[in-house]
Amino acid sequence: MVVFPKEIVTEDFILRAVIHKCYAPKLVTLVSKNIKEFKYIPMTATLITLESANTHIDYHKEAWKKGNGYYYFIFDYNNKLMGYVGLKIRYGNKTGEVSYFLDKNQTGKGVIAKALLLLEEMFFDAGGHRLEIYANVENKKSVAVARRLNYRFDGILRQAEFFDGKFCDVAVFSKLKDDD
Repeated sequence: MVVFPKEIVTEDFILRAVIHKCYAPKLVTLVSKNIKEFKYIPMTATLITLESANTHIDYHKEAWKKGNGYYYFIFDYNNKLMGYVGLKIRYGNKTGEVSYFLDKNQTGKGVIAKALLLLEEMFFDAGGHRLEIYANVENKKSVAVARRLNYRFDGILRQAEFFDGKFCDVAVFSKLKDDD
C-alpha cells in the first residue's frame, strides 16, 4: 500500500496535509476572499469562521488517521494558502472522490490539474480502481477541470444538491486506473 505523504513539494507548489489547526486562519481568509467564486462548493459556505475551519481540519485529521481520506492545503513558496485538494476513499469499491478549490488569483496556471494528477497517481498506485469528480452543472470551472484531465462524463444526478435556495443537478465524472 502506498503511503500518502503529509507534505509533497513540487516545483510549483507545496501540498501539506490538512491536519494542523494553525492553518485555520489562512483557510478562513482564503474562503472569505473567494466566497463568490466558491459558491458552488457546499463545504466552503461554512468555512468563514475560525470555529468552523478548526472543525473542518479536525474532520480531515481524523480521516487521515483512519486512512479513508487524504486532504491537502496547497501553498505557494511564500507560505500563502492558495487552495485545497482532497481524496475521500471508499475501500470496499476501490473508489475515490476528489474535491478541490483554488484562490481566484491562482486559476489558469494548472495548479489544480497538477495537484489532482499527484493524488491520482498515489491513489492508483495504492490499488485504487476508480476516481470520481462531482460538480454542480453550473460550476463551469470544475467541469472544465474534469474534462481537461480526461475524466469521462458519467451522467447527471438530478437535483442532487441543495444550493442557493433550490435543488441543482450534479455532473458525475470518472477515471479508471486503466483509462488512457
